[in-house]
Amino acid sequence: MNIIITTAQRPNDNLLSKGLNYSKFLDLPFIPRDKIGNLSKDNTAYLVVTKEGLVCHYQGHKLFYHPSMAMLRIKGIVNGKEDIFTTICGDINGFSILDCTMGFGADSLVWSYLSGENGLVTSLEKNKSHNFRWFKRQL
Repeated sequence: MNIIITTAQRPNDNLLSKGLNYSKFLDLPFIPRDKIGNLSKDNTAYLVVTKEGLVCHYQGHKLFYHPSMAMLRIKGIVNGKEDIFTTICGDINGFSILDCTMGFGADSLVWSYLSGENGLVTSLEKNKSHNFRWFKRQL
């Protein structure tokens, strides 16, 4: 299977920059959207940079990450509300965390926020229905 990075149609400079950063970080080719046309062709997966985030298009299907309850929990933390992680762990800014029960990544996302720019979250999942990788990196 081929994998390429592109952008949404009519991208702004920010989307182009993110697309080029993803391309470099993942070591995948970046092809401008106007050179591609239909995203349903052959055996190619298209990682499309949109304003909502990264979306994978493959043979007429779309796959994207949804943060589930993590975003509501993070908003609560930002607004000073207590969260189970802040209650139990206290200040974990800068910590390295190993999440051995990743699931769909909601707890890992909250830990990523709480551990800050100098923290690191590594997540593992045995269940094959949740078989994807979690990258903690700002692009």
